[in-house]
Amino acid sequence: MIKVLFQNYIQKERPINHESNWLPAPEGDFNLLLMLYQPAAKILNSTYEIPPIKRVR
Repeated sequence: MIKVLFQNYIQKERPINHESNWLPAPEGDFNLLLMLYQPAAKILNSTYEIPPIKRVR
């Protein structure tokens, strides 16, 4: 099994030294949408657990 770990920065301000992992977000509350193309069996049979989103200040 291969485990891939990554960090994305979802925020309004551009993060210093992490621009390649930055997803611009509006000020205030917003919703995230996970789109899966050609999902694996674990997704289709609901046994895959989507990693939680961690809020960091």
